[in-house]
Amino acid sequence: MSVADRNPAAEMWSEQSGRVTTQQTQLIFRAPDAETTLPLEKVIEIVDLVETLRLSSGAAELGEMAELLAFADRIDLLLVPSGTSDKVLHIGAAEKSLLNLLLAQPQIRAAQPQSDSVVCPGCGAKRTELLLTRCPDCGHDFTADAGLEAVWSRPLEPPH
Repeated sequence: MSVADRNPAAEMWSEQSGRVTTQQTQLIFRAPDAETTLPLEKVIEIVDLVETLRLSSGAAELGEMAELLAFADRIDLLLVPSGTSDKVLHIGAAEKSLLNLLLAQPQIRAAQPQSDSVVCPGCGAKRTELLLTRCPDCGHDFTADAGLEAVWSRPLEPPH
Protein backbone atom coordinates (compact mmCIF):
# COMPACT_ATOMS: atom_id res chain seq x y z
CA MET A 1 0.00 0.00 0.00
CA SER A 2 1.51 3.35 -0.96
CA VAL A 3 1.18 6.49 1.11
CA ALA A 4 -0.80 8.08 -1.72
CA ASP A 5 -3.31 5.21 -2.02
CA ARG A 6 -4.16 4.55 1.62
CA ASN A 7 -7.12 5.67 3.65
CA PRO A 8 -6.08 7.90 6.53
CA ALA A 9 -5.19 5.65 9.44
CA ALA A 10 -7.78 7.28 11.70
CA GLU A 11 -10.55 6.46 9.19
CA MET A 12 -9.52 2.80 9.06
CA TRP A 13 -9.80 2.55 12.83
CA SER A 14 -13.12 4.39 13.03
CA GLU A 15 -14.67 1.85 10.66
CA GLN A 16 -14.15 -0.89 13.26
CA SER A 17 -17.47 -0.27 15.09
CA GLY A 18 -15.79 1.06 18.21
CA ARG A 19 -14.19 -2.29 19.05
CA VAL A 20 -10.76 -0.69 19.32
CA THR A 21 -10.47 3.02 20.08
CA THR A 22 -7.54 5.29 19.40
CA GLN A 23 -7.34 6.08 23.12
CA GLN A 24 -6.58 2.47 24.06
CA THR A 25 -4.45 1.54 21.06
CA GLN A 26 -0.67 1.66 21.31
CA LEU A 27 2.10 0.84 18.92
CA ILE A 28 5.32 -0.56 20.38
CA PHE A 29 8.46 0.24 18.38
CA ARG A 30 11.02 -2.35 19.38
CA ALA A 31 14.62 -1.78 18.28
CA PRO A 32 17.47 -4.15 19.20
CA ASP A 33 18.70 -1.82 21.98
CA ALA A 34 15.50 -0.07 23.15
CA GLU A 35 11.77 0.24 22.76
CA THR A 36 9.14 2.93 22.94
CA THR A 37 5.37 2.77 23.14
CA LEU A 38 3.34 5.47 21.40
CA PRO A 39 -0.41 6.09 21.44
CA LEU A 40 -2.17 5.76 18.10
CA GLU A 41 -2.79 9.51 17.92
CA LYS A 42 0.99 10.14 17.95
CA VAL A 43 1.57 7.43 15.33
CA ILE A 44 -1.08 9.00 13.07
CA GLU A 45 0.67 12.38 13.46
CA ILE A 46 3.92 10.77 12.30
CA VAL A 47 2.32 9.18 9.24
CA ASP A 48 0.56 12.46 8.41
CA LEU A 49 3.84 14.40 8.69
CA VAL A 50 5.44 12.06 6.16
CA GLU A 51 2.45 12.57 3.86
CA THR A 52 2.78 16.37 4.20
CA LEU A 53 6.48 16.14 3.38
CA ARG A 54 5.72 14.00 0.34
CA LEU A 55 3.20 16.52 -0.98
CA SER A 56 5.26 19.64 -0.23
CA SER A 57 7.35 21.35 -2.84
CA GLY A 58 10.99 20.36 -2.66
CA ALA A 59 10.26 17.21 -0.67
CA ALA A 60 11.77 15.07 -3.45
CA GLU A 61 15.13 16.70 -2.70
CA LEU A 62 15.23 15.21 0.80
CA GLY A 63 17.74 12.39 0.93
CA GLU A 64 15.62 10.55 3.51
CA MET A 65 12.33 10.72 1.57
CA ALA A 66 12.41 7.17 0.20
CA GLU A 67 13.23 5.76 3.64
CA LEU A 68 10.59 7.94 5.32
CA LEU A 69 7.92 6.78 2.87
CA ALA A 70 8.87 3.13 3.31
CA PHE A 71 8.85 3.52 7.10
CA ALA A 72 5.46 5.29 7.08
CA ASP A 73 4.06 2.52 4.89
CA ARG A 74 5.27 -0.11 7.38
CA ILE A 75 3.61 1.78 10.24
CA ASP A 76 0.42 2.28 8.25
CA LEU A 77 0.19 -1.39 7.31
CA LEU A 78 0.59 -2.30 10.98
CA LEU A 79 -2.31 0.01 11.86
CA VAL A 80 -4.74 -2.17 9.93
CA PRO A 81 -6.80 -3.67 12.76
CA SER A 82 -6.15 -7.28 13.65
CA GLY A 83 -8.22 -7.50 16.82
CA THR A 84 -5.55 -6.54 19.34
CA SER A 85 -5.11 -3.13 20.89
CA ASP A 86 -1.32 -3.20 21.15
CA LYS A 87 0.88 -3.85 18.12
CA VAL A 88 4.63 -4.38 17.92
CA LEU A 89 6.78 -3.10 15.07
CA HIS A 90 10.35 -4.42 15.10
CA ILE A 91 12.69 -1.81 13.67
CA GLY A 92 16.39 -1.51 12.97
CA ALA A 93 18.82 1.25 13.90
CA ALA A 94 18.14 3.22 10.69
CA GLU A 95 14.37 3.15 11.27
CA LYS A 96 14.88 4.12 14.92
CA SER A 97 16.79 7.18 13.68
CA LEU A 98 13.95 8.05 11.29
CA LEU A 99 11.40 7.66 14.09
CA ASN A 100 13.51 9.95 16.30
CA LEU A 101 13.61 12.51 13.50
CA LEU A 102 9.82 12.43 13.12
CA LEU A 103 9.13 12.42 16.88
CA ALA A 104 11.38 15.46 17.31
CA GLN A 105 9.45 17.71 14.94
CA PRO A 106 6.51 18.65 17.25
CA GLN A 107 8.87 19.31 20.19
CA ILE A 108 11.14 21.49 18.03
CA ARG A 109 8.21 23.60 16.86
CA ALA A 110 6.49 23.73 20.26
CA ALA A 111 9.39 25.76 21.66
CA GLN A 112 8.89 28.42 18.96
CA PRO A 113 6.16 31.04 18.41
CA GLN A 114 3.45 29.99 15.91
CA SER A 115 5.01 30.67 12.53
CA ASP A 116 5.94 29.03 9.25
CA SER A 117 9.59 29.34 10.20
CA VAL A 118 11.75 28.27 13.12
CA VAL A 119 14.60 30.38 14.45
CA CYS A 120 17.84 28.46 14.89
CA PRO A 121 19.03 28.83 18.50
CA GLY A 122 22.62 28.51 17.30
CA CYS A 123 22.84 31.35 14.78
CA GLY A 124 19.40 33.00 14.69
CA ALA A 125 18.74 32.06 11.07
CA LYS A 126 15.12 31.48 10.07
CA ARG A 127 14.56 27.90 8.91
CA THR A 128 11.49 27.15 6.79
CA GLU A 129 12.08 23.45 6.10
CA LEU A 130 9.24 21.11 7.04
CA LEU A 131 11.70 18.56 8.39
CA LEU A 132 14.26 20.12 10.72
CA THR A 133 17.42 18.17 11.34
CA ARG A 134 20.61 20.26 11.37
CA CYS A 135 21.04 23.97 10.59
CA PRO A 136 23.04 24.29 7.35
CA ASP A 137 24.44 27.66 8.50
CA CYS A 138 25.87 26.77 11.93
CA GLY A 139 25.35 23.00 12.25
CA HIS A 140 22.97 23.24 15.24
CA ASP A 141 21.27 19.86 15.84
CA PHE A 142 17.53 20.52 16.19
CA THR A 143 16.77 16.92 17.10
CA ALA A 144 19.10 17.07 20.12
CA ASP A 145 16.82 19.80 21.55
CA ALA A 146 13.84 17.44 21.60
CA GLY A 147 15.10 15.22 24.45
CA LEU A 148 14.27 11.94 22.73
CA GLU A 149 16.43 9.81 25.04
CA ALA A 150 13.54 9.90 27.53
CA VAL A 151 11.19 8.34 24.95
CA TRP A 152 13.18 5.12 24.70
CA SER A 153 13.64 2.48 27.36
CA ARG A 154 15.54 -0.77 27.55
CA PRO A 155 13.60 -3.65 25.99
CA LEU A 156 11.96 -6.09 28.35
CA GLU A 157 14.01 -9.20 29.03
CA PRO A 158 12.51 -12.21 27.25
CA PRO A 159 11.19 -14.87 29.65
CA HIS A 160 13.57 -17.77 30.23
